[in-house]
Amino acid sequence: MPLQERNAGGKKDLPQTAPHLQVSAFSSGLGQISGLALGEDGAVFVLDSKSGRVLVLSDKERDGSVDLTRILANGLNNPVSMTRWAGELLVVDQDAIWRININTRAKSKLASLQNSDALPSLRPIIISPNGDEVILGLNQSDGSGKLIAIDRESGMARILVNADEPIRALSQVKGGPIWIGLTNTLVPFADGKVNMDASYQLAENHFVEGIYLPTSTDMTATSLSNLAGKFLVVTGQENQTRRDEVSGRNVIALDSSFGIPGGKPSAVVDGFITNHGRAAWGKPKALVWDERGLLLADAQNGVIWRISKREKLVKISKPEESEVAKFYADDDVKKPKTKWGSSIDTGSSLVSGSHIAKNWEDNRLIQSGTLMERLRKEENTFEDEDEDGSSDDVKR
Repeated sequence: MPLQERNAGGKKDLPQTAPHLQVSAFSSGLGQISGLALGEDGAVFVLDSKSGRVLVLSDKERDGSVDLTRILANGLNNPVSMTRWAGELLVVDQDAIWRININTRAKSKLASLQNSDALPSLRPIIISPNGDEVILGLNQSDGSGKLIAIDRESGMARILVNADEPIRALSQVKGGPIWIGLTNTLVPFADGKVNMDASYQLAENHFVEGIYLPTSTDMTATSLSNLAGKFLVVTGQENQTRRDEVSGRNVIALDSSFGIPGGKPSAVVDGFITNHGRAAWGKPKALVWDERGLLLADAQNGVIWRISKREKLVKISKPEESEVAKFYADDDVKKPKTKWGSSIDTGSSLVSGSHIAKNWEDNRLIQSGTLMERLRKEENTFEDEDEDGSSDDVKR
């Protein structure tokens, strides 16, 4: 039975992540997001399939706070995928592969897709590591797919591989194979061959939405260095699951050995499907990352979520209470060493009702016979010198 799609808005409608990570909204109101790409200056390019446009989110400080949102290109016919190479974006819609200049906003056609007889919804695209070719996945109505390479300058195409299943996602890093997402399986393609022995299969009720291959260099510069060298996979799910089944619509991390994924998947971002497994409030789609962390697009709600390292809370302790000032006889005043603030504070001995105000006559702090009283006696005595220099003591 299909999942029940509902709008977000509840208190629990937030992505869940690991305890050492935190989730925050990077930007919202972005339409139906079908692709993301990063600019060299920290800008985030957003492909909105519903409005047929490309948005640019500026974050000049790279602190996870969007400064400005503007339209880079529009007039696209239900665009479904996007990638960036140098100063241009390559966007796939129902009609063609378009080249969009990031600086001048000029749009030109690289290759027409109107006669491809391919399904409109699944058309993943990447750039070969050397930038010479565009790698595109096209799928037919009979459930088969094919991988083609298109020369980025001439637009000439050649078939790389034919598949019995739909090609849902593509990814490649320099020096490595092209990883293909076939329904719920990850398969490497290299030297003209698909290596099924190195494939990795997801849960039966899940399918691949995106494959991302972060290298150690990419991730150590971010706050998520623990994901370095891992495969990141955005999974999809359309049918309901039981409570005891693992739900999809999440981002999982897979350990890798010599570039081959394996082991049990661990959830990096989860929680888009309700606990009972019958409804979903969000749909993770595309993913990019840099020093700000992971930026995950929720296609259903038009939101980009930022997953970053949780900031440590600084504990501010209460200052210790200061010592009370004490006054002693013979005008000998000893000042205490003050630890914080004034030595005469709330609760000190110099307040109404203290021992200074009460019983002054019976319990004075300055007793008789002290230095002050002797000074008063000497004040009544003075020397009166006569003309010959002699003096007599005179008492008043």
